Amino acid sequence: MTASDDFKLKVVASVRLYLESGDALLLSNAEQGVVDSLAQARLFNSTKDNELTEILEKLQKFLASDVRAAGKLSGNQMGLLVQNEREVRDNVSLLVRYALEGQKTDSAAAVQYIKIATSLLEFVHQLATLRERFFFNIGRS
Repeated sequence: MTASDDFKLKVVASVRLYLESGDALLLSNAEQGVVDSLAQARLFNSTKDNELTEILEKLQKFLASDVRAAGKLSGNQMGLLVQNEREVRDNVSLLVRYALEGQKTDSAAAVQYIKIATSLLEFVHQLATLRERFFFNIGRS
């Protein structure tokens, strides 16, 4: 088995399965695969391998942050929807803050922004209510 095949099996396949299942053991396997690849790259300390080392270190950080977060929500449809609602609310609050900061320079525009933000928040609330009903009804059947 080549180093490339080993990497695909240990890292790529493990990450793909982790994102589908959320099984933390699969992410650990992927992280270990990156650690093993880093060790091999550091043995061959050429310029090309230094670039590979940098890429693998970035991948290691990415697995520990964004991929870990995504996998925690995978397989959990309700969790994904709740996370999305939270992110939309956070972004709408940034819009409100922007409007309030600009209120002194253009109060009419600020009012419009706040009206739009309020409408968006009401819509997100409606979606959250529908989500709760949907998952409640699924749980009852």
